[in-house]
Amino acid sequence: MPYYNTFAILCRLAPGSPVSIWFDSSGFVSTYFQFSNGQQAAFSGGGLGGGLTYINVYQLVAVKVGH
Repeated sequence: MPYYNTFAILCRLAPGSPVSIWFDSSGFVSTYFQFSNGQQAAFSGGGLGGGLTYINVYQLVAVKVGH
């Protein structure tokens, strides 16, 4: 169930959308959504630093739109 909810949110985001994501035991990290390809999502900037960071969608615990 959590996978469906986070995936449903990611599918509706435009590239560059500000989001806060929670994966593993990170707590919420502010970043910017770039794209997803089904099993992975790419984020950039914010608390994840420069460049693209790929995260397995199954590892996302929660997604909040906006910062």
